[in-house]
Amino acid sequence: TVLKDGDSWILEAGAMPLANGGFLVIDEIEKMNKDDALAMHEALEVGSIVVNKASIHATLPTKVSVLAIANPKLEKFSEYEPLVNQINLSPALVNRFDLIFFITGVSSEDEDKLVAHKMFENATTSEPDYGFLRKYIAYANTLSPAWSVDAEEYVINFYTSLRKKIFQNQDTAVPISPRQNEAIMRLSEASAKARLSPIVEVNDAKIAIDLMMEFLRKCGIDPITGELDVSTLSGMSMTKRTKILELKKFMQEVQKDFPEGIPIKELATRFNLPQSELEALLDEMSRNNIVYEPQIGSWRVL
Repeated sequence: TVLKDGDSWILEAGAMPLANGGFLVIDEIEKMNKDDALAMHEALEVGSIVVNKASIHATLPTKVSVLAIANPKLEKFSEYEPLVNQINLSPALVNRFDLIFFITGVSSEDEDKLVAHKMFENATTSEPDYGFLRKYIAYANTLSPAWSVDAEEYVINFYTSLRKKIFQNQDTAVPISPRQNEAIMRLSEASAKARLSPIVEVNDAKIAIDLMMEFLRKCGIDPITGELDVSTLSGMSMTKRTKILELKKFMQEVQKDFPEGIPIKELATRFNLPQSELEALLDEMSRNNIVYEPQIGSWRVL
């Protein structure tokens, strides 16, 4: 923020620049306003925020680890619905996080007892030695672990083996992207730091890959095909993309017969889709400037 201070302007840093080099926890991130969410996406993407206001030109570093907690739109998460449809955040911002996990709150008698016992245990246990913990974290942050040859090969083989299908068939789902591979590298290095090790070993890579696969199995599955597809994190699975391309092609072929726009009922009948699903596809296509609605209930391809 740029603030007026007498006759001059001053720059006041926000949470991410202040937490640079450290850790930032954000509760109820889904309530963040759009401007802050946009700024946060930039900060996570490039590791800095550029400010050009009131003759102040500055670049603030934002190399920070972020732990964010979001509530679902319908009060409860579903493992069978794409993540981006369940929280009020842009797919671009969601996709910046290395790991995402659902907390579904599935209850059982044994788990409920375990939770209750843990709560009493925490209430009666003396506080840990935070001084030692601070020293441990501070020392771990000074380390820059180098990669062992075996660990590097392990990650490369995992990444290429998962992506092998893409080169065999361009229409297949993308099981993992370079962004997830970068996350695996960061997590592997974090595992080595946690061990206070100057070397990233194979076991560190295994821990990182296990975490990544657990995340993808929960959040990166196409609900229709059941296949691993990281495109679902951006709200556009391969199945959905294929349907949109097919619908666009179909509309281009028939719209000459409908100069005022193709009625949605006609589309639903000819394309053999439920009207609710068709409306969702058309809304998505409209947001991406593929189709437009010349009159209510009728559509044309741009």
